[in-house]
Amino acid sequence: MIYWLCFLCHVFADFWFQIGCHLNDFKRKLWWDAQLESMEFHETLNGRTIEEKEADDRARRKKYKNDYHIAMLLHAFSWSIITFLPLLIVYYGKFGKYDWGMTVVICINTMIHSWIDHAKCNTQTINLLTDQILHYVQIVATILIVAVFCGG
Repeated sequence: MIYWLCFLCHVFADFWFQIGCHLNDFKRKLWWDAQLESMEFHETLNGRTIEEKEADDRARRKKYKNDYHIAMLLHAFSWSIITFLPLLIVYYGKFGKYDWGMTVVICINTMIHSWIDHAKCNTQTINLLTDQILHYVQIVATILIVAVFCGG
């Protein structure tokens, strides 16, 4: 039962909650590149030389080149909380508190989810099917690990 609830929460977190959400765009490096290119193309010289404008463009690209990473981590963290909310509720109901173990579980799942989504969105080394299979394995493995180590 807990697996099916986590699976349903995964579907909401990975698909439903991302519809029309800017975080879905922000986690893609290509989106940031397109925004910067559009800004650079439409920007006028405003009294600057071409060399000064190009220097400003390079500085802007350098400033924003890694912004997609924080968006990816925020998405992965929200996915981890939402997906494992049933597990967190059961854990709290059984033990009446959270300990460092559940914090570690959420942090590890955030990193794994971020890595998987980065492979799909940015390096494009996996497709959506592989992405989803890896997330399902991640959910099952997390439930089993918490069950084994927490006596659940």
